[in-house]
Amino acid sequence: MNFECPAWLQRWLGVAPAAGEESVVGRIELLRPLGATVMLLAAAVVIAVVIRSYWGSGTATFRKRWLPATLRLLAVGVLTLMIGELSLTLRRAGLPYVVVLLDDSDSMNIVDRYADEQQRQAVAAKVAKGLPPKTTPDSPTASSAASETPASRWNLARALLLEKEAAFLRRLAEQSYRLQTFTLSDSARRLPDDLPELRKSLTDAKATGPATRLGDGLRAALDELRGRPIAAVVLFSDGVNTAGSALPDVAALAAERNTAVFTVGLGETKKAIDVEIAELKVRDRVTINDPVSFDFNVLGRGVEGKKVKVTLRSADSKTPLTEKEIKLGPDEAGQAVRLTYRPTQTGAFRYLVEIAPLPDEATLTNNQAEAAVDVRTDQIAVLLVESYPSFEFRYLKQMLSRDSTVKLTSVLQEADPDYPRTDPSVMTVFPVTLEELLKYDVVIFGDVDPDFLGPAAIGHLRDYVLEKGRGVVFAAGPRYLPQAYRGTPLAELLPIDWNKSEPPDAAAKRRGATIRLTPAAVEEPIFQLADDGGDTQTVWQNLPPLYWVWRADLRKTAQVMVETYDATDGSTRPVIALQRAGRGIVLYHATDETWRWRFRLGDAYFARYWVQALRYLCLSHDGGRPAVLRVADDQYELGKPVVVEVRYQDERYLPDDGEVEVIVETDGRPNRTVKLAPRRNLRNVFETTLSGLPEGKYRVRLTDDGTSAAATPDESGAKNDVTTVRDEFVVAAARAESFPIEADFTSLREAVAEQRGEFFAWNQVDGLFDKLPRGKLSPTEPLPPVPLWNQWYS
Repeated sequence: MNFECPAWLQRWLGVAPAAGEESVVGRIELLRPLGATVMLLAAAVVIAVVIRSYWGSGTATFRKRWLPATLRLLAVGVLTLMIGELSLTLRRAGLPYVVVLLDDSDSMNIVDRYADEQQRQAVAAKVAKGLPPKTTPDSPTASSAASETPASRWNLARALLLEKEAAFLRRLAEQSYRLQTFTLSDSARRLPDDLPELRKSLTDAKATGPATRLGDGLRAALDELRGRPIAAVVLFSDGVNTAGSALPDVAALAAERNTAVFTVGLGETKKAIDVEIAELKVRDRVTINDPVSFDFNVLGRGVEGKKVKVTLRSADSKTPLTEKEIKLGPDEAGQAVRLTYRPTQTGAFRYLVEIAPLPDEATLTNNQAEAAVDVRTDQIAVLLVESYPSFEFRYLKQMLSRDSTVKLTSVLQEADPDYPRTDPSVMTVFPVTLEELLKYDVVIFGDVDPDFLGPAAIGHLRDYVLEKGRGVVFAAGPRYLPQAYRGTPLAELLPIDWNKSEPPDAAAKRRGATIRLTPAAVEEPIFQLADDGGDTQTVWQNLPPLYWVWRADLRKTAQVMVETYDATDGSTRPVIALQRAGRGIVLYHATDETWRWRFRLGDAYFARYWVQALRYLCLSHDGGRPAVLRVADDQYELGKPVVVEVRYQDERYLPDDGEVEVIVETDGRPNRTVKLAPRRNLRNVFETTLSGLPEGKYRVRLTDDGTSAAATPDESGAKNDVTTVRDEFVVAAARAESFPIEADFTSLREAVAEQRGEFFAWNQVDGLFDKLPRGKLSPTEPLPPVPLWNQWYS
């Protein structure tokens, strides 16, 4: 016996139902239905006996028999209700909620470039109608183009809610619902309940959330209204979820609570067209007239296979300094690009690397990157050593003596005794001690007689490179270098294979040799001979041929940068090679005929190459550190790749197995060990790309435990422990929201696919009202029952 109590009966019983959003509803129920059932069975037997007794007797009329029978039956009925404890059960009830969730993350500020022009115009018209431009004292009519409200996803969502004096929100309230609105991005924030205050709050609100947590926001809204009836949730969003729980997972939880979820999609689902310059790297201090490399990555979205022009210019000028056309690769893959420029003036400059805008590009703010460079004229101290006055020595000495950025000192073993008195830059003997040798940044070591030097000087030159991290150029010659140094301490520095080493034959000297850059050298600053933006490989191939080139195979530790090329049989011979030697670096020339590059060209390429080579060797060492670990940027967007580079300044500290690993650490998560791959053009440089890193602060360090040779003290007594080689960076979601990104309607559809809700496009939102569950009073909390069986009327 359970039924809803009519309002009149509820009032007669002394319980008045409240009107409005909250009320009290009652039901007539038996609190002890089992006892009442047993009593009814017994009553049925009693009733049968009573009827049989009265109707079976013929001594009385019917009129005399019905009254006592009825009284007995009523007594049985009252007894049944008392045993079942007939009561009025009460519950507080209210109108169900409709929760409106409004995504206010930064991605909602994107002004989509819709592929459909009609849709673009419709969105602009809807925003203009729902969010008219704000008037100002200076522009009371707000008619200028600058005052127009951008047709962003955020403005479209607010226009749908606020147009026609918030007709959408008022219609929800009129359909017997209680309205509650939240904004959500990195968290859910409750907005005012009062409709006028809600309108004002939405009018002034801005989309600034650094991340989108759609699933977490939906869960937070459900938890805040826990225990209250929620008929439906309506989510206005572009569907982009950058962190936290997935929306479909939490929508399933809402369905378990008998809450329907409806989603309204905002934005363009077609992949946004965008190109971005990222991770610009350049030396902050350079020398005038030296090539400066601007290295960066180009990231493209929706533009695979397209060609774009990248340009370098001064921040104070629109005139390009150099430019290059590149073909874009797969989305988000990243493409390494290098632009090279020779500054011709000293001072502090700001340079911009930029990409020309593409048609319908989503945003132009990431099309350029800026770098500050200090152009100086610092001198480098160079020691030029030769046994006899070869053409190489003469032209080198003349050229370097005229260069204001070089402080030249020369030693000529076979010079006339009076020669030093005529030239103050000339020394009579090679530096006697290592301390004297360390006054020079770079040594150019030509065809020098080892007997003239002596074992001590040869040993000092070895330590100069291996232990002190300095640079040296070895230029092979016909008399002494390299064959006379086999078995000496300098043999360790020379990168040749002594078992496969011989002078050139007569035929080779008559024929001459054409040279070219190897792929490893094409992008290296030291070998850039072309003017800005020119083809440096073509310049090298057009240089005058060389007629004397020492024939030797090189060790595996050396990297061939320039080689001879025989077009008849395709054979090659190394001409110039780089080799890391201890903490220093060796530039090996298999010839002493670079002076031939002056033929009909003067010092143009001859000087350019040599000065660049000396600068490179001078800057090659990094304070004596055996290894350097670098992460390109201090902060990365969530989802962007992180490039980690390890450069060994001293190859003695390379792992024996050639495998370099780093440990990636962050609080709250287990450490990761990542293996690095060697870079294609330098054997001592290793790199890797870290992808899919969640938000947090990260530390990257080498896995070396400090027991290797790197842990030995250097000349200053400091311990070169490579375990201290580390870098830090932060992964944050802030830029991930602002990066142009297409709307993700797939997740919005998945959230309602298995539930009672439905997905709507922004221009179909009026159909939502036909799908919402009917609003009616729903019980929320029980109240003490009224015992009808124990009242006066019972």
